[in-house]
Amino acid sequence: MSWKDNETRCKSRKPGFRTRCKKKAPAGEQFCEHHRLDLPSFAKDPASCVSEMAKRFPKNHHPACDRKGENDCDCQDFSNGAHSMMALRMAFKQSQLLMPVYNEHISVTMREKVRRIRRYYKKVPEEDLYLPPFSTFRQFRFFCWDHNSQQIVAKVLKDRVRTKRGLKGHLKRLAPLDVYYTTAQWLNPEGIGPDPNGKMARYKFKKKRWCSEKSGKITLPRYHNTLMKRDLYFDVDYDNKDYNEGIKMVKEVIDSMKGLTSFKEYEWPQLTDDDFEIVFSGGKGFHVIVNGFYDRVIANGIPFTEYVNHREKNKSVEGFYKDLVNEVKKNDKLLLDWMVTYDNRRIIRLPGTVHRKTLRVCTRLEGVEDERIGGDFYSYNADIPIP
Repeated sequence: MSWKDNETRCKSRKPGFRTRCKKKAPAGEQFCEHHRLDLPSFAKDPASCVSEMAKRFPKNHHPACDRKGENDCDCQDFSNGAHSMMALRMAFKQSQLLMPVYNEHISVTMREKVRRIRRYYKKVPEEDLYLPPFSTFRQFRFFCWDHNSQQIVAKVLKDRVRTKRGLKGHLKRLAPLDVYYTTAQWLNPEGIGPDPNGKMARYKFKKKRWCSEKSGKITLPRYHNTLMKRDLYFDVDYDNKDYNEGIKMVKEVIDSMKGLTSFKEYEWPQLTDDDFEIVFSGGKGFHVIVNGFYDRVIANGIPFTEYVNHREKNKSVEGFYKDLVNEVKKNDKLLLDWMVTYDNRRIIRLPGTVHRKTLRVCTRLEGVEDERIGGDFYSYNADIPIP
């Protein structure tokens, strides 16, 4: 009998997604060493649980820190007491996932959300939906609840979305909990995925069967990695306690970009209020978008090719936006997810679609004069959740 079929497999699952860990658990245990953080384990050996949390989350990162995954930044370390509380919270969460009553609660809750979301997409007018510019060169990802496997599954839309009518058809059929689109435009949007030059590229492409069966060589790497252009996106979603903090941060972003008059030795395109598109994510965050920014930068004579020593457009575009981020970050009031701005493979929530956690609609605002924004961006009044 394979270890995958017996009870020695770790029972840890990602909340909501229910994906089980593939590692083995020691005899008589339910979890592997990495996930042995449930309440019985905490009561038996709290020191090892606290030590495990210290390994995973050593730093109390600043909201604007972009080194969270590496932990090689100068952010302050968490105290031992903080790690103890984190381990205790994790113990309750880990044990909760094994309770049949909790699993049934998740199932009923998700079914109700899907029902409300499907009803909304059936009734919403097409004009209330949104398509980003050059939508046929974007990848759309739908996160849907699978009733059979009782988990959230990510579905890449294998279709070029050309019209709002076509988009609505997909929304009614799938009733997704979340909908995202790529910030960049790609030659083959349905086929983009892992970076062919990344660390795990060969493994990921093999999993997608985009490798030669004999040699294991990645097939058509440029076909899966041909970037056309990407505009300017800011994700204002870090450390916002409420909508009011988020909309104040939006104002800081817009003022910073409007105040940027030069970039290195190049003439910088002067931005006005009309150039910025403000989107309420449906949660607590906002997005600030400047569509057409890529073309305006090129028109001003800023060459992307100087950012890399070889003809790799993806790296040159990313290098340009990294330099831009470093310039904007001089305003230390800005707390943003900067990777959305410079990472070519980032996705962002599609306006007109429902946010899974709040059941509020991701909404485009009518610019800086939108009636939902208080005087001079000091407050924001969110719409109610869908019925």
